[in-house]
Parts: sequence; C-alpha cells; structure tokens
Amino acid sequence: MDGPQQSTCTWERLGRALADVAAHVHPDAPVEIIIDRVLRGCLDALPHAEGACLVEQRDGTVWRYQRHRDQETEVQEPQVLATGNQHPFQPWPDEGIQATETEGVTRVLEDLPTGDANCLVAGLPATTARGRPGYLVVWGWFFEPDEYEALETMAAHAAHSLHAAALCRRFAQEARTDGLTGAFNYRHFMDSLWREIRRAGRFRETFAVVMVDVDNLKEYNDRFGHLGGSAALKAIAEILLRNARDIDIIAKYGGDEFSVLLPNTSIDGALAFAQRMRVEVQAHQFEGDAARALTISIGIAAYPEDGMDARGLLNRADARLYRAKADGKNRVGRPTVETTTEDVDR
Repeated sequence: MDGPQQSTCTWERLGRALADVAAHVHPDAPVEIIIDRVLRGCLDALPHAEGACLVEQRDGTVWRYQRHRDQETEVQEPQVLATGNQHPFQPWPDEGIQATETEGVTRVLEDLPTGDANCLVAGLPATTARGRPGYLVVWGWFFEPDEYEALETMAAHAAHSLHAAALCRRFAQEARTDGLTGAFNYRHFMDSLWREIRRAGRFRETFAVVMVDVDNLKEYNDRFGHLGGSAALKAIAEILLRNARDIDIIAKYGGDEFSVLLPNTSIDGALAFAQRMRVEVQAHQFEGDAARALTISIGIAAYPEDGMDARGLLNRADARLYRAKADGKNRVGRPTVETTTEDVDR
C-alpha cells in the first residue's frame, strides 16, 4: 500500500475511533470505559501499534491504563504509579519520540511488554488551568509519520472526552442534590420512590418511607440566626447520611423536612432506623455548643400495607409524623406504636 492510501486508511480508522469514544461520553459512563475506548481507538487507528497505555493524574493519584492488541478482556484494572506529591514522570517530552531513553517514559512503560519496541508519546492537552492531565503512549516496531499525527489527535480527543464526562457527572450530581445539605433533592427522591414502587411490585418486596421534621426550627433560627439554622440542617443531614446504607435515599423534602427511602426494609426495620436517628440528633451538640439542641419527629409508612402508590405512602407517613408532633414531638409515629426510648437493631 502506498503512502497516500496508507494515510487515508489511517484517518478513516481514526475518524471511526473518535466517534466511538464520543458515543461513550455520558453522565453514567465510568472513567475506565472511556479510557478503554480511547486505547481501543489507538490500536484501531494505528495499524503498527502493538499496545497502548494512558497515564492520567486524577485526585492526587497517577493511574496507568493499558491495552494490548491481542487482549480479549473488556476493561483491565488500572495500575497506581504514584500517589500524593510523588510525580516520577519528569522530564516529559513535549514532542513525539521514537525511543524509550527518556526517564519519564521509561518509568511509565515499566512492566509493560514493550521489549525493544519503539514508542510514540503524546501529551493530553490541558483542559483546565491545572496543567497537562496525562499522556497517551503506543508502542510497536515502527510507525508511519502520519501515525504520530493520529496519536496526537486521539490524545486531544481523549482529554476533552474525559473532561466532558467529568462535567456531565458533576452537572448530573448537582441536578439531583440539595445545595445546602448534600442530600438528594425532592425531584430525585420522587423519581426514586416511583422506581422503587415498580420494582417492589414486580418482585413482591417491601420498602419503607420515612418522613423527618425538625422540631422547633423557627425558634432555633430566632435564637441563633438563619446561618445557625442552616448549619443545623446540614448537621442533621450528615447524621442521616452517615447512618444510611448505600441503597438508601436521603433527601431534603422541604424547608425543615427530610424524606428517606429504605428499600428492602419492613416497618420494624424502618422503626429501628428512625429511632437511631432520633436518639443521635437529640444527643448532638450543634456547632459544638451544648445549648444548641434540636430534636426530630418522624413518621413511617411501609409498602404495600400502607399504600400502593407514592401519594398514599407519603400521606400515611405525613399523618404519622404530624401525630408524633401533636403528641409532644421528639418521637416516632407508626401504625400502633408511639415510642421515644426504645432503640431496636435494624
């Protein structure tokens, strides 16, 4: 194959590879999947490459992802090359090289089956003010001139794809999170509740809804100011989040209310959870001041016995919450038991 035909073929393959990487950028895409598509794209676009790796510095850790041409597994676990302030990758070349004498490149390729192969190195362009985020490396016995150009293009596309995916995840998280407390917001809670109703109905399982109201928050605000009240809401959210399982949904429901979704939990399990939360909030010293005390009242409802849809469950939990407040606050309302002291294992 002559030069122009080789070049055309390389760029056609590169175009398909770039499109494949872009198709995997979305809020739910793991970083490992995007990087694996980048490495696959390198091997598809560069016919003489025997393997590829991407080195990325993220959250204080330097990671190395790699893929070989004959690798059959979908995604290979990354290796940690450095943590903290360690950065063994200097000096880095600013341009492509076809050698491994550079100290940084030698360290990156350590333990990889490159043998005496030549390497091409391309830096991932900086997408933030923090500088260059990583490098893309391929190795093989020889390369055509246009293959380095293709690698540079893939490196730039990889950097922007990873940055775009991070932004997608950030925006998706912000869209479902309450900005003050870090708990989920009302919209995400309702979406999760409807999904859980469909799931529990299909598999004939149970779950519980817990409504939490902060007692006397207005008086607390009057005494300690609205900033103090906001800090108290954040602290209560932290207590709820700290005691929740990974599958539980803790959400800010209203001005001084939280809602909790407990999958695979009976009414008794929800009572145990609620009692622990009530006791912990009562014992908490807000902002480290014993004089800053708050309590919570709680209402509980369980699917399917208390309701088969979101409105029925929330209305039942709300009714029990307001009954708990009417009975003196700082208690848990459930079908037949109003309690303030017992704490049961969930």
